Amino acid sequence: MPLVATEKGLNVIRLLDAHMLTSPELTGNWEHRLGKIERGEDSREKFMSDIAGFAEQTVHKLDETLKDVRIPRASSVRARSAGTRSTRTARATRAGRARTRAAAS
Repeated sequence: MPLVATEKGLNVIRLLDAHMLTSPELTGNWEHRLGKIERGEDSREKFMSDIAGFAEQTVHKLDETLKDVRIPRASSVRARSAGTRSTRTARATRAGRARTRAAAS
């Protein structure tokens, strides 16, 4: 199933503007650090500590910056995805029951 950006997600990215969280550079930096960990040049503990610190700072900053911003739900997208999940869940449940009945026979 392809990854599809929702209207709400796109609005969040717009609100974040130039925040490091939306930067491909952040992903590149993290990938670089993971490579260093693989080579034994950095530690997992330090990396995770740095990510936790970044997350804490980011949440605090965004909480202050965006505290009065409300992003409306995109009901049509939500309804479609909920319907798709419900249909899949129902199919999986029916298939599971059929297998259970077949195994019991």
